[in-house]
Amino acid sequence: MSSLQNRSTELHHYMIQEIQSVLWDHTNPPRKIENRIEVCKSYIEELCSLVPAEFDTEIDEILFFKTIKPKFVSELEFYHRLYQAQLFSDNTIAYYSREITRMRKILADHGEFVNYYKNGNTNNDHAWFTRGQAPLPTSLCMLPWETNPKITSSRDSWISGLLSVERYIEHARDKVKSLPKSTNQ
Repeated sequence: MSSLQNRSTELHHYMIQEIQSVLWDHTNPPRKIENRIEVCKSYIEELCSLVPAEFDTEIDEILFFKTIKPKFVSELEFYHRLYQAQLFSDNTIAYYSREITRMRKILADHGEFVNYYKNGNTNNDHAWFTRGQAPLPTSLCMLPWETNPKITSSRDSWISGLLSVERYIEHARDKVKSLPKSTNQ
């Protein structure tokens, strides 16, 4: 395991611990999410500062953009989605049901990529998960595209988005289950 892998695994562990330690403020629920977003941003900055000018091997580069970086950025994406829901939700079953439908449509619109990733395919890895090509816009990702070519591949944000969408669907399902049926209006 490379030193970047070791350090990123350690950083991710600390990031998750710090996210979980953010206390709930019942007087200002969005503030908790804002705090978690700030934690994610600081750890992503630290991760990106570790990226070498040149990776030792192409396999290391692909691993970074296909596996390591998306673990971090998907956390940020997820909390941005939660923040948006906190601000715009009427906290009803209907709202979260619409969100589930909307997220499923996003996944369906990117079905080919989702299948590629889920099936562990590698035939496009060189083109999609190495530096040198501008990031391709996608509705999977809700954050602005990164433009720094040192820390970007054409599709790493697609994986981050995919992971956050799947996690957000689970969150929305949990909300639907936990809300009283009378909140369906």
